[in-house]
Formats: sequence, C-alpha cells, structure tokens
Amino acid sequence: MRFALGRRIDVEVRPAFWWLAGLLAFGAAGALSRFRPEPALIWVAVVFLSVLAHELGHAGAALSLGAARARIALTGFGGETRHDKAGALSTARECAITACGPLAGFAAAGLSFALLPRLPEKSPVFYFFMVAFNANLIWSALNLVPVPPLDGGRLSTLVLGARWGAGGLKAAQGVGAVVAGVLTLAAVLAGSYFTAFVFGMLGVGCAQTLRALWRRTPEDDDPELRREFSAIQELLKANALDEASRRLIALRRRARAGVLHETATEQLGRVFAATGQRGAAYALLKGLRGRLDYQGRGLLMLLAQDSGEHEEALSLGRSLFSERREPAVALAVASSAAALGEDKDALDWLGAAARGGLRGAGAALDVPAFDRLRGRPEFERLRGELG
Repeated sequence: MRFALGRRIDVEVRPAFWWLAGLLAFGAAGALSRFRPEPALIWVAVVFLSVLAHELGHAGAALSLGAARARIALTGFGGETRHDKAGALSTARECAITACGPLAGFAAAGLSFALLPRLPEKSPVFYFFMVAFNANLIWSALNLVPVPPLDGGRLSTLVLGARWGAGGLKAAQGVGAVVAGVLTLAAVLAGSYFTAFVFGMLGVGCAQTLRALWRRTPEDDDPELRREFSAIQELLKANALDEASRRLIALRRRARAGVLHETATEQLGRVFAATGQRGAAYALLKGLRGRLDYQGRGLLMLLAQDSGEHEEALSLGRSLFSERREPAVALAVASSAAALGEDKDALDWLGAAARGGLRGAGAALDVPAFDRLRGRPEFERLRGELG
C-alpha cells in the first residue's frame, strides 16, 4: 500500500508490517479478546497509527531542517524514514531528526491520556486511547534505549562517532550489545519472551557490527583513499582490468590493514583470476576465506583445485553445497574427491550433480582426476547422464 501525505512525504506500507501488527495484537489483546475481534483490531489500528506517527516525527523534522522530500516505509521490523539530505546534514541536525521520532510517540501518549477522562469507560473508543497511551509511552521509552538500530542507539552512534570517529562507533555498538544483553535477561526473568527475542536479536546485530568495526583502521576513513577506491570501482565497471589491477596493488600498500585493505585484496584477487593469474589470485583470496560471500568462496574453491589443494577445495565445496545444493558445485567436489583417491565420495557427488539436473558436463569428466574411475559401470552411467 502506498500513499502520500502532502507533497513531500511518501508512505509505503509493506505486507510484512501487517504480520508484525497482527503478531503484536495477538500477543497483547489475545487474553482480552476472548475470541472477539474488537480488541485485536483496535491493537492493529494502534500499531499502525503509532508507528506512522513515530516516523512522521522523523520525516517532519527532516523536512524542517533542510530535506526536500522524505520517504516512510512501514516494514516487518517496524518503520524507517529516509530523506534526500541523509549524510549531508550536521550531526546536531541528524540528532534532532532522530529524537523527534520518540518525541512524536510521547506526544501521542500525552494526547491519548488527556482524552481518556472525557470518554465513557469500557467503550471501544476508550479502549483505543488507553491502548494508544500505554503503547506509545512504552514503545517511545524503549526506543530511546542506546541499542542500535533503535533511535537511542542511533543517537549514541551519531554523538560518539562525531566525537571519537571509529572508536566512538565501536563504543556505541559495544554499549548496545551490553544493554541489549541485560534487557534480554530481564525480559526472560519477567516472562516477556517476545521482548527478550527482540532485544536478543538486536544484541546479536550489535555484536556482529562491532566485530566488523573492530577491523576498521584510520585508513578506512581517509578521504583520499576513499576517493581512490571509488575511482577504481569505475575502472572495474569499464572493464579496464590492467589499470584497476595496478591501482589496487597501490591501494593495498597504502591502506596496509582494515576493511579497505581487505576489500581491495578481494577485488585484486578477482581481477587476477579474470586475467589468468590464478595462482596469485588464490594466494590473495585464501586468507579471506571466512569473509568471502558465496560467489567468492566458489571462486576460491576453483582456484584451490587449480593449485592442487584439493583438501581445501573439498572443504569449501561441501560448505557451498550445504547452502544452495547447486549441481555444478557437486561436480567440482567430485573432482577434488577423485583427485584425493576418495572414489566412493567422488561417485556420490557425481550422483548428486546428476540428480540436480546438471547436463552437458561430460567434458568435465575427462580430467585426469577421474582416470581411476573410468570403466566402472557406475561412473560410465553417471557420465552418460551428465553428458
């Protein structure tokens, strides 16, 4: 569902948001509804209007502080607001925009509280504003907890990052992980398992981000090095691989360590592989095994085979196949297993490739690794299926 609020705010409500609203309504109103739909429907309405009001607080602040347009998305994780001046405003203005979300929630809670004495008790309208008061008060308070990506966590990230750079970002995520852990434990002890799940997941996210930030170095924030990295990306898009290779080598030397160095190393390894320098590519990418994506590990598996390191290729291939069960990966694993003399495993993996629908791969079985299997009935049958 999409609609506009005025000329400068676009709103998108994604289907997953209604699942979230329904889940909250079931948990909060289930005990009260006694199989009547009214309380649950009221909760869904409150969730929708409360999250929208919260995001409108962000959007309105952004528009008043220099943005020309804002976009609100209500998702399965709550809501998010983006504006066209993101990254271009001062830290103080970004903090103000962030704080206005919870402030809008507190304002909605205050309005609901003011209306309650004027409404007949036990009426649906009274119940609506009672729920709105409690929900907005509690959610706004929780949103100010210093756990990223909650607004409190974003505020701590903005302030600490502006003051201490990369060290401040690490501190914000570290504080978030600790606070999330404490709140998770407190929620479990209180029997609030949904809250425990939410803060548990947020804590895991903080820990993962902190781990990534810990690899950052001052060179990662060097404007000159970042400009050079952006220029190299344009060379890669233009397929100017020789020039990109030369500049990636220089960038790795200047960056020395950190995320920028790792990214340049991975890209240089891919360029080496594309230009036939597969041994050099393997030497670079092997050290990044745990940080490569699926495609990167697939390339590393093939490079390991080319380098004769079939144990490494076998390990990578098994891991890759467990993720996506691609028949081409099964064929590569079969080749490494055969090269290591593991005949039964090689035949099993060839069978997996055939069952996965791989065809036209008969030529891949002509490599010396499969010489020991030639003439065996099962191998020849599989060869016929794969060919």
